[in-house]
Amino acid sequence: MFENIQLFFTQLSFFLGHLDPLAAFWSAAKFAAQGLLLAFIIISACARFKIFRRKNKYWNIAAKLYFIYIPIVCMGAGVSLGLLQYIKAVNDETVSVWLQPVKQEMADYLQSLPPEVSANLSLPALKTHIRIAIEQALNESPTASRLAGLINQMPAPAKTLLLEKFADVVVEKLNEKISDATRIDEKILSQLWQHNAIALIKSDLLDRVVSQKTHGLIDDYQKNSLILTLLLLLLPVADTLIARFLEQRRTPTQALASGQ
Repeated sequence: MFENIQLFFTQLSFFLGHLDPLAAFWSAAKFAAQGLLLAFIIISACARFKIFRRKNKYWNIAAKLYFIYIPIVCMGAGVSLGLLQYIKAVNDETVSVWLQPVKQEMADYLQSLPPEVSANLSLPALKTHIRIAIEQALNESPTASRLAGLINQMPAPAKTLLLEKFADVVVEKLNEKISDATRIDEKILSQLWQHNAIALIKSDLLDRVVSQKTHGLIDDYQKNSLILTLLLLLLPVADTLIARFLEQRRTPTQALASGQ
């Protein structure tokens, strides 16, 4: 337990060492500018169609505050998204730098092994063994002898393709089990089956596997930020709908009073 805590603080200090306040500021400013542009489009449309005009004098003055409220909400959402996006980028950089020495040592070790050994240390090789095991099971099992006979009578290309499909089904089920146990995305796992061990270590797939949980957490925060922004923007929408409803109720009443 103590080693896990020590590793956590080591990673945290390593992460904090890569933080750049100026880069974080520019990331937040870039997204805030996009939010301000969106707010400008919204308030321009509202001003053009007089969305925030109210019959009541004091309500009309209060409704004009939405021209300030909407830009603040959109800019706040932009700052939040920009900072979270910067944290995601820093995390990727940190993981890449942190894993590079480990990946290099693993690659050097695998390259030092005999070719016949290193060739079997890959997921594509494992998939090949799965296909061979399926073929042997079809030939050896008494209950599958009829099915094996039908498959063996097929042309070689068709037989190979069918066995590959069987192996794909097994790999898919295996990916589901591994994904459920490790919480690793199945799409990433499916890509691992396309690389040998050395190519896998040198690629960025391991970085993505390590960063996946952090990305998922940041994505959740970004979704929550967008949901909160939409809820805050519903306030002027609800206010406008209430105003229109009251005006529609008041119009028939006024017409009836004038007729009398």
